[in-house]
Parts: sequence; structure tokens; C-alpha cells
Amino acid sequence: MKNHDPFDFDSLDRDDAHHRKGLRQIMLDNETYDSKSYSKTRFSFFIMTICLLLFGFGFILFYLF
Repeated sequence: MKNHDPFDFDSLDRDDAHHRKGLRQIMLDNETYDSKSYSKTRFSFFIMTICLLLFGFGFILFYLF
């Protein structure tokens, strides 16, 4: 059985370069990742939509039974 070195970056980079990233590239991508900021209007619209859906289902179930 072949011993596997988890920090052998050359073998990680060689394996199927189109579909698989090496550990070094994954770590670099993670360092330079900028998360999106959430807007307050989007959050309030989401909460309002959830409330309307709950109210609608409650209204339908109340008059159905």
C-alpha cells in the first residue's frame, strides 16, 4: 500500500486539473473570498413574504374547517 502525504501539493495539483483543485488553490480561494453583504430591504421582504404565506394558509385552514 502506498503512503499518502496530505501535503504533497504536486500530486494534488496533477489529479484531474479540470475538476479538482489542489489544497493550495483551495486555501488561496478561501483567503480572497468576499462575502456578499445582505440588504435590509431584502431581509424585510423575505420576512413579509413568510408572514403573508402563514396568514394565507391560516386563513384558508380556518374557513375550511
